[in-house]
Amino acid sequence: KTGSRIHTLSYSFFVYMIGSVLEFLFSFREPSFLHVFQQNATFWWIIAYLSVISTTFGTTVYFFASTKLGSATASSFIFIVPLSAYLSSFFILGEKIQSHVFIGGSLAVIAVYLINHTKQISD
Repeated sequence: KTGSRIHTLSYSFFVYMIGSVLEFLFSFREPSFLHVFQQNATFWWIIAYLSVISTTFGTTVYFFASTKLGSATASSFIFIVPLSAYLSSFFILGEKIQSHVFIGGSLAVIAVYLINHTKQISD
């Protein structure tokens, strides 16, 4: 419903802005909160990458997909995120592939296929 009322980028911006403000308010309860400001530039580049590039880009793509495909179909692809993260760590970091993760990832891919294939049959 939101996709028809507000632009995807505006929606994404407001969701992250409100979420960031709320999380910032709750973080003051931690006594070690101010230690984060003593970190070096590498830490802040990593935080910027994770927040702006990874999270914002990924969620905005999801919002675009949900306006084009519908929320049910777009949501089914979320099952593939853990598998793609694991495969990325295999290719980029050289982590070993474990059998239980491979089996779980395969089941997630099958689930996405079944969700989308069953939806096409019923339409």
